[in-house]
Amino acid sequence: MLTEEEIYIKGFSMEKAKQKLGQSESQDPLLRGYERLLAQRLNPEVSPAGFLTAALATLNELKRGVDSVTGQPLQRALAEQDPMSLRMLLVTIPRIAGKVVSAEFGDSVERVYFLMMRDMRNRK
Repeated sequence: MLTEEEIYIKGFSMEKAKQKLGQSESQDPLLRGYERLLAQRLNPEVSPAGFLTAALATLNELKRGVDSVTGQPLQRALAEQDPMSLRMLLVTIPRIAGKVVSAEFGDSVERVYFLMMRDMRNRK
């Protein structure tokens, strides 16, 4: 298990993860499109926190319906999603990370998410 410090700074290669995401064959068209878009957004090396950040930014693109790189509208199938569908993607982010990198990495992404939520609640 990674330490709390490592989940923020230890970089993991995303070469294979980007390939797996970019070739997603998920039966769910929204998940497939999201994974393929996320593959384009990941840096060559990221920490679990960096993966979560990229995944959340990509989710925000779906919410806005605009490609953050080109400024162009996203495909309708990706852009016109109800809030519940986007929430479902949010909770699958750690599973996606575990599937394309490793179980330990996915667990660390989930841990970062819960730490982030805890910190947000404590700020109120």
